[in-house]
Amino acid sequence: MFQRFVASNRVLPLHEEAAVHAADFYATTRKAGRPVDDIDLLIAGIAVANGLAVATRNTAHFAMIPGLDVQDWSV
Repeated sequence: MFQRFVASNRVLPLHEEAAVHAADFYATTRKAGRPVDDIDLLIAGIAVANGLAVATRNTAHFAMIPGLDVQDWSV
């Protein structure tokens, strides 16, 4: 099932630029007292590094990440 999903979608790698963005987001959100889950920071880093938005229903959560384009897919 997973292999079929991957085959029909483009999977973006976690590369150095994305990891640097994620680390910056980690530091910024922790310093602001609004920590974000590590996996979400990695997702945000990959999106920013590739010039993409994150489509989610959890817009309030991802909105805490500075510079991230967040789109609510439920509307």
